[in-house]
Order: sequence, then C-alpha cells, then structure tokens
Amino acid sequence: MVVVEEMKRRTFGMQNKAVAGVIEALLMVALVSIVLSVVQLVYIPEVMEQRESEHMDLVSNQISTLKSMIDLQGVRATLFHFDKSIWGSQRQRRPWL
Repeated sequence: MVVVEEMKRRTFGMQNKAVAGVIEALLMVALVSIVLSVVQLVYIPEVMEQRESEHMDLVSNQISTLKSMIDLQGVRATLFHFDKSIWGSQRQRRPWL
C-alpha cells in the first residue's frame, strides 16, 4: 500500500513539472495564430486587391473582344443576307448575272 501511494505522489509531482511545457506550447500556438491573423488582415487584402484589379482588366479586355466579334459577325451576316437577297432577285429577273 505504501508503495502505491508513494508512486501516486511521484506521478503527481512529475505532472506538476510538465505544466511549464504545456503553457509554453499554448503560448507558441497563440503566437502563431496572432501572426497568421496579422498577415491575413494586413497583407492578404493588398494582394487580393491587386489580383482583383488584374482580373477586372482581363475580363474587360475579353468582353470588349467578344463584343467586337459579335458586332463583326452581325455586320457580316447582315451584308451576306442583304447581298444574297439582291443577287437572288436580280438573277431571277436577269439570268445572265
């Protein structure tokens, strides 16, 4: 019995010595989380703002290119349809054309 109680006291005494290591680990985790928070609050928005600006420029160029392509296709389709109707009506009247 005495040996068991002696071992319990020793175990309890050893656990008290480990408290400093646990506190150190918690402080390290807190320090890392604070550093990550500062980085996310200060540096990430600047980087994201720059990326967003570049993306908006790219999208603007793509949309203007798409608009010009659609306009060109519309003009070509209108001219082709217009020419076809003119030549078709003239060929019906004048087969030598």
